[in-house]
Amino acid sequence: MSEFSNTNINDKKNIIQIILSYLDGIFQPILPAITAAGMLQGLNVLLSFTGLVEEGTSTFIILNSISNVVFYFLPILIGLSAAKIFDVNEYVSISVILVLFHPDLLELFFGKMDTNFLGLPILETSYSSSVFPAIFIVWAQKYVEKFSKWLVPEIVQGVFSPLIDLGLTTLLGLIVLGPLGNGIGIFLGGALKSVGSLAHFLIPTLLGGFGIFAVMTGAHYPLFPLVFDQLGHQGFEDFFAAGMVATNIGLAGAVFAVVLLAKDKKVKSYSISAFITAMLGTSQPGIYGVALKYKSALVGSMLAGFIGGAFAGLMNFVSYAYVNPGLAAIPVYMSPDGSLRNLVIGLITMAISFGIGFLYTFIVNRKNDEINM
Repeated sequence: MSEFSNTNINDKKNIIQIILSYLDGIFQPILPAITAAGMLQGLNVLLSFTGLVEEGTSTFIILNSISNVVFYFLPILIGLSAAKIFDVNEYVSISVILVLFHPDLLELFFGKMDTNFLGLPILETSYSSSVFPAIFIVWAQKYVEKFSKWLVPEIVQGVFSPLIDLGLTTLLGLIVLGPLGNGIGIFLGGALKSVGSLAHFLIPTLLGGFGIFAVMTGAHYPLFPLVFDQLGHQGFEDFFAAGMVATNIGLAGAVFAVVLLAKDKKVKSYSISAFITAMLGTSQPGIYGVALKYKSALVGSMLAGFIGGAFAGLMNFVSYAYVNPGLAAIPVYMSPDGSLRNLVIGLITMAISFGIGFLYTFIVNRKNDEINM
């Protein structure tokens, strides 16, 4: 059994906590690859914008392929990560997911022939950049493996159990779980768009204001499937970065005020480190070491997140790839068409968030000296 499933999942009783634990465990290992791909996408846009690399050249195409491959084959990465979480055979999981990308199957999907298996219809769909199908399929594999071990005598399990695992899981994925996962992704994406059509700024505003608590509880992980779905199907996402960049930079502003006001060398030293990481898009040091310690920093961060997120939402700020929202993500805020509007909005959002977080924390502490009490 995997250590994660023993300690982080099975001991939890609340269904929401279980789901959050699963999503946390699945996405954490693949975020470095996704972040690197996002940064490379931004770099490619920057090189094209400055004229250093001409769009359409082999250099541009190679860089673009390297950055896009992570998102195109995202189900495979998710499948591998999910296999470790659900404690199933990783090679069977990858083999099942790879079937979804097999050239013959894709030709069958998008050809003129009706797709079915022994008369059972198979929905013709594309699984590139999808999230939920891989999770559902590997989850089902866990029960297929249990079934095959129960069904097959132990002496021949090494031969026949993998056959059942691969065949049955693949058919379940093609006929039921793959289309179901895609349908859920479409439904959630549609629901998000519906909320956005009523008040587009609402989601970034709430995410900006409560982003600190989302990070603390892992409640931001359920948003990743929607983020990656938007990136894969429309080339940008319009809610996560808008809210979280305000959260992270607003927190950085509050922490910077603590840096200037703190008299204790240890507090000042830690706050400098937390300030730098928050500016670059990693909020945990600032949250646990500063915001939760000083009420003024927490309130200042939340206020900055609300206002910065609202501004970003109202101005339709988007991100063209996934990178931890902060200064390090600036390249992915550049529009592929060369327009600087979105980048400028992002920089203004950062300035507003930082300024509010800093000023609130600094002014309040100048009055009551909470930091040095």
